[in-house]
Amino acid sequence: MFVGVLMRLFGRGRIAGIGMTIAGFAVIFIGITMMQTAMLDARDLIDLERFSGNNVANRFALVGVGVVFTVIAQSSSAGVAASLTALHTGIIDFPQAAALVIGMDVGTTMTALIAATGVGVNARRTGLSHVIYNVLTGTAAFLLVPVYINAWAWFVPGGLEANAEFALVGFHSLFNALGVVAVVPFTRPFARMMERLVPGTAPNYTKSLDPALLQRSDLALDAVHASMKSIVIPLLAQLQNILAHHGSGESLAGLRTAIDETRTYLDEIHLHDDSAPDWPRLVETIHALDHLRRLLARLEYPEELPNASEYAPDLVTQRNMLSACAGVVSEQLRANEWAGAATSARDAAARIHDHKAPFRETVIRAIGAGGLDVRIGTELLEATRWYRRTSKHIERITEHLSVSVAAAR
Repeated sequence: MFVGVLMRLFGRGRIAGIGMTIAGFAVIFIGITMMQTAMLDARDLIDLERFSGNNVANRFALVGVGVVFTVIAQSSSAGVAASLTALHTGIIDFPQAAALVIGMDVGTTMTALIAATGVGVNARRTGLSHVIYNVLTGTAAFLLVPVYINAWAWFVPGGLEANAEFALVGFHSLFNALGVVAVVPFTRPFARMMERLVPGTAPNYTKSLDPALLQRSDLALDAVHASMKSIVIPLLAQLQNILAHHGSGESLAGLRTAIDETRTYLDEIHLHDDSAPDWPRLVETIHALDHLRRLLARLEYPEELPNASEYAPDLVTQRNMLSACAGVVSEQLRANEWAGAATSARDAAARIHDHKAPFRETVIRAIGAGGLDVRIGTELLEATRWYRRTSKHIERITEHLSVSVAAAR
């Protein structure tokens, strides 16, 4: 600690920061030493014999004690340090200590739950995901305690008793690491599960979908058009954001929820006769909604868009054309210029398509001649395909909606 204090007092910048770090670590170890001394005196006052670690029910009780300790102290680190100290002084044995640290790990979820109260959908999802993850890893760790103890007995006979504190730290690190390894491959399904458990709301997108309007197909279709317009505009803004940041984007869960609600509402509009006046409008609207859903699917995982523009100026041109198209179409939709939006989208899609064929041929020839790495060339081809298909979805959405709106007049 003395060295750290000197570095903090007489050093500057990074040296002073390192000194504070050294002093902080010193305080931690001094505190642990003091806890060990205090617990030696308190060993006769604390009796945990009735919570024998070999009994499953008692281990459950100790997990609960760990949860309560962390909730009160709001620090699992302090709880783990206390458990290590109690283990060192012989107040508790290893199975008891393992149950306590499992409970302390699970107890940290209360902080996440409190922080997520009264905040946005994404924050609530994050809080709940923290709870579910810790409960799953805690459950797995609880089941692995006997396996861990037997592994020590098999590979290092007598080692667990001689190195109990080290074994506890290793156990705590091991079950957290295994939890991460087990969950990482399932990140996307886990995220979708969170979206289902904590569904987003989209009142601004679907407020026009009044069930009372379903009695009249023309009014119901007008409501669907208004909803789709309110979805398309922020979706195009998200596209521009993705293109500007080379694949970065925010969650589209709210827009997905809005599209699902719109699809459910549209499914309630039934025209049993294809000669009905609103039949063409209904068909065009269904087409537009299908392309809208497919456009959303392309934007939901922007990391799938290869970042290969730096290798091909022509690809940058295509990206800029698509971004400009999204901006122009958004402004025209805000002004209810449906026909103009369809024309702008169609022209942009045609220009991007005209670039695609010669660009593809150039890239393939460059790969064949050895002037371009196969991996980079494949990314270039994927990127130009992504731009073209995205532009076609925008074209088809605006075209179908334009025809449907015109048919209502």
